[in-house]
Amino acid sequence: MIKREFVIGDVHGCYKTLHHLLFEIINITKKDSLYFLGDIIDRGPQPREVIELIQNMKKSGYKIRVLKGNHEDLFLNAMDFMDDTNNSNTERWLAMGGAITTYKSFSQSGSFELRNIHRDFFRNLEDYIVLEDFVLCHAGLKFTDADPFKDRYYMVWEREPQKVIPEKIGFRKLITGHSPKTLQQIFDSLSTNHIYLDGGCVHYRTKAGMGYMVALELNSLELFQQICIDFENEFHY
Repeated sequence: MIKREFVIGDVHGCYKTLHHLLFEIINITKKDSLYFLGDIIDRGPQPREVIELIQNMKKSGYKIRVLKGNHEDLFLNAMDFMDDTNNSNTERWLAMGGAITTYKSFSQSGSFELRNIHRDFFRNLEDYIVLEDFVLCHAGLKFTDADPFKDRYYMVWEREPQKVIPEKIGFRKLITGHSPKTLQQIFDSLSTNHIYLDGGCVHYRTKAGMGYMVALELNSLELFQQICIDFENEFHY
């Protein structure tokens, strides 16, 4: 059996969609490798459940690596100040979807509570992953630098990625999330040096062509998609 390697774009707390994509669409197994491009949390309704699903899968033997997205970066900066909602780091994170979803998801009896196991999840996130034929990061690489792997902030935050220069990354392709794309844009990118995998799951019913969570199998470049099923009866971004 050929080893399968899946890369999944931005999840943003869409637990039901992720669960269906993993176990009903791609039928993930413990022989497969699974990579998440970051932005696991915020905006969607169940970020804690997404994190715990990933943690439980890893504990049971699934091979999983998770990148840091800009929403995790915001959360990490605010994590030690959650009881102080006037702290500037906390305010910035709350303003970007944390208040409605992630803060609520980790709140018990009206107060925020983050267990050590959850803290460890955030602190162990990776900035980038280099594979045989691909480089994975959340936002992009700064190809104008001699070393495009040097600028960690750019990897997590940059909204307008530069043109990929394959020779600077060992003639690999770059795969990112971060900037929502339509399914057609994602399909079109599969034949380029820069593959986009944020299908705008949280934009279900609000942006044409979006509202999908996607998974790319790296050996075949086959794209799998699941339309968002997390917002059927509630308000969303």
